[in-house]
Amino acid sequence: MRLMDTELHAQELGKYGLTVVSGAATTTGDFCAIQPGQSGVTVSAVVGNNVTWVSQVLAEGNIVYGDFTSVTQTSGNAILYNSK
Repeated sequence: MRLMDTELHAQELGKYGLTVVSGAATTTGDFCAIQPGQSGVTVSAVVGNNVTWVSQVLAEGNIVYGDFTSVTQTSGNAILYNSK
């Protein structure tokens, strides 16, 4: 199913809400993006079709897009943008 352009823009702007995560935590939900708040944030995630993304170190200012259903953060802080 293809999202309409207006839905994509809403996701990009965080209009569906977001979750701010600090320190070590596992957060479940439907997320479309992960934005680290500082360099060196380490996360593992489950992508929609149960593909596991393990111990990725993210740099500040980068945004990783995907269909995330679970995000485990071991350090730092990050913003998880809701899919809808």
